[in-house]
Amino acid sequence: MPDTLADDAFGLGASGAATAYFVVSVSGLTTNSTYGQTAQIGTPLYASAHHFSEAAPASVAWKWNDNTGEIAGATSASYTPVPGDNLENIYPTATPLGPYMPQDGPAHTVRFAAPVSTGGLPDVSYSIDTGDSTVATAGGFIGEDLTYSVSTTVPGVIIDRDTGVVSIETGNGIQSGTVAVTVESSGGVAHNQFDVSIVGAGFSVTLTGLMGEIAQIGTTLSAEVNWLLPTGTVTGYQWNRDGQIIPGAIGQTYLVEPSVDGADLSCTVTTTEYGSANSSVHRALYAAPVAVGSLPNQAYAMGSGDQIVDAAAGFAGSGITYSVNTPIAGVTIDGTTGIVTIRTGSEVSGSIAITAANSGGSAQISFDVSITSAATAPAKMSRPTVTSSGPTSLRVDMGNVPDDGGSPITSYDLRWREEGGVYVNIIGASNPETLTGLITGAVYQIRTRALNAVGRGQWSPVAYGSPEEITSPVGLPDIVANSDDTVDIMVDEGEFTVTVSGSDNVHHNGAHGPFTASDLDNGPISAVAPVTSGVAGVGQTLAALSGLWIHEAGDTPTIAGKWRRNGVDIPSATGSTYVVNEADGGETITYVETATNAAGSRTRASSGMAIPVATVPEQMAAPTVTAAGSDGIDVVLAAAPNDGGSAITSYDLRWQADGGAWVIAMDIGNPHVVSGLTAATIHHVQTRAVSALGHGAWSASGTATTAEAGTGLLFTDTFDYVDGTLLTSRPEWSDQYSLGGAIETRSGNAQLVSGGTQWLKCGEALATDQFAEVVITEPPAAGGQAVALYVRQTGPTSYYGIRCTAGSVSLVREGPSGYTALWIGPAVEAGDRVRIEAEGTIIRYVLNGIVAQAVTDSDVTDGAAAFVMSGSAKIGQFSCGEL
Repeated sequence: MPDTLADDAFGLGASGAATAYFVVSVSGLTTNSTYGQTAQIGTPLYASAHHFSEAAPASVAWKWNDNTGEIAGATSASYTPVPGDNLENIYPTATPLGPYMPQDGPAHTVRFAAPVSTGGLPDVSYSIDTGDSTVATAGGFIGEDLTYSVSTTVPGVIIDRDTGVVSIETGNGIQSGTVAVTVESSGGVAHNQFDVSIVGAGFSVTLTGLMGEIAQIGTTLSAEVNWLLPTGTVTGYQWNRDGQIIPGAIGQTYLVEPSVDGADLSCTVTTTEYGSANSSVHRALYAAPVAVGSLPNQAYAMGSGDQIVDAAAGFAGSGITYSVNTPIAGVTIDGTTGIVTIRTGSEVSGSIAITAANSGGSAQISFDVSITSAATAPAKMSRPTVTSSGPTSLRVDMGNVPDDGGSPITSYDLRWREEGGVYVNIIGASNPETLTGLITGAVYQIRTRALNAVGRGQWSPVAYGSPEEITSPVGLPDIVANSDDTVDIMVDEGEFTVTVSGSDNVHHNGAHGPFTASDLDNGPISAVAPVTSGVAGVGQTLAALSGLWIHEAGDTPTIAGKWRRNGVDIPSATGSTYVVNEADGGETITYVETATNAAGSRTRASSGMAIPVATVPEQMAAPTVTAAGSDGIDVVLAAAPNDGGSAITSYDLRWQADGGAWVIAMDIGNPHVVSGLTAATIHHVQTRAVSALGHGAWSASGTATTAEAGTGLLFTDTFDYVDGTLLTSRPEWSDQYSLGGAIETRSGNAQLVSGGTQWLKCGEALATDQFAEVVITEPPAAGGQAVALYVRQTGPTSYYGIRCTAGSVSLVREGPSGYTALWIGPAVEAGDRVRIEAEGTIIRYVLNGIVAQAVTDSDVTDGAAAFVMSGSAKIGQFSCGEL
């Protein structure tokens, strides 16, 4: 560093003797309001050598120095101070080439630019006892390497000297005052300030919608402000979980979502006058699970494989996990779905307890399980005993009861045939069973088997029998009767036959017998078994026709009927009809009559009717779907599918916009209208049939596209007339281009009834983008008649049109270049919705919401939309307007 100013300026030696000299000076200094001329960080300094006493040197070497010596790398005539030079004294050293000694320039202290106050620190106000609050004051200053300090009369105010963040305690009572903030750097100081007021609590926040003290998931909470001081202004709500904000939850209400299960919820309310306040904290929990019913006890056969029980069906609630407690080995549960898996490898019994738990609590239900060795069908029966009971009948005695296989025997089957013939099966045979209508002297083969809940046993060995000829005593005539139910006879001895004719029960007609008079001593004789009629299927109704009973004169029997399932009486089923239910699937139903009088009682069963196991209905074919304007579709169901043995009770429908979610409608009519849809959008529709057993699979999709929405729809004419009386107002039919004829409108349809042509115009002036649409309820008959829709129509010779005739549909143009058929397609059918659209130079023919044809043409660009009818077609609706 130079010793003196003289040395610095004139290059004199330390002794003061004159030598070759020169002058070193520094420019680029900054005038600091506090410290005067200073070297400012970031502002370049420039050193120069001049006033050489000898010849100017060819070059000058430079270096810059600070308090500790040379500054590394600073070897040019210019140097820009950096923050590390702060408060250093820096100066240049020049070494010219030639007779000159090195010479130092003047030294200057390096400082940062003086800080500047920008003002604008906002005043703040807080409610008492609302916790520490902070104010970031750094934004009120411009400068570098600042140190912050604070001066105030408000107690509990401190500042972070490095960041300028002021902390203000709100627990020191009601206060007010000015907080003065000072910043300082090597370049000087600056000041800023703001006012602070600590006010009394202006409000409190309470939460409503709680379940007790719980914020129950799925409910909506509301933050209610209770003003303690004059009403203020709420500027914001913020909901918090476990003290952290919930992003986006900034409304007064909050739907408690599953994502906050187990968290502590609160709401912070911010006001203009009183700062912020928090509500009390409440735990978010699910509603405790509820046991909504019992789970049925289960019985399984050992070795029948893993069995499952849906335990979740016994509970209601959300966010549930499931657990199981049971002494039965091998029982597991899926904690998410509640599906219980039960192994059947060993014989065991016990109780299974299921617990459903969530954050709100738990519930429990249990069911019993027994796993036993599997029962089997009954053992093979022994050979039955067959004896002749007349010239056309045999009596069959079943013999000893076979081993039941672990399941009680419920009935017997019998099969018989003439030797070498085809077996006839009797399901639910009586014991003994009498076979009638046989051939005298013929040999018959007879076998029997037993039935239990597991199934049928094997057929017994064959027994043989042959009806024997019995000669009736001479002089005993046949008895002719025409009673529907019983025959009243008087026979003392011998044998007799009965011939019935003219009975309302046709199956009673014919010759029956011979019978032995002594048989009447033991009760009525069954001459004809009852008959069961109807369709074998779940949900179907079976009807019983009474059998024919013979009884002794004066001893009329009472006849009681009942229905049996596999030979076991069905409780309360004693009427003449029986509705087949799900329990009958795979079983055999018979109708049994018991005739009782003073002589005794006898029972006779009808032939059994095997009921197939019912299933849900089969899949339907795809429905027919057509667009109904811009916001609806009409759906017609396909034919009913096979009902699976249980009658179809209703139909469901589901629809989706292309790529969207399915929306389900249940118990729909046919046809069905889906409304409120998006215009110009493809919609898919599926249907399914429903029975008492459930619903079938969804059909394949029927598809339709809704029409484009018109922004300038002028009117829709639905032809709401009853016997010529208009029910709603609409535009009148125009006679501007009428060639005669009259329109009749009845039952929602319009029809030209007296020849000629009739027009209906939508309006005289429309935008060039327009449409016309009509529903054909009855298509034109042959002979040239037509229904036509026109757009841009200014007269008979200027329009685009859709002409619907008996043989075809044509898209035509009548314009400056004459009449042209632009396109021809197949004829329309009843129920079709026909539409023509003109949009720019595109002309579209739309059939049932789907664009069938489009052409580009620009001959006709003006006019109204219109509808014209000639001939016999019937129209259900007409609409037109601007696109």
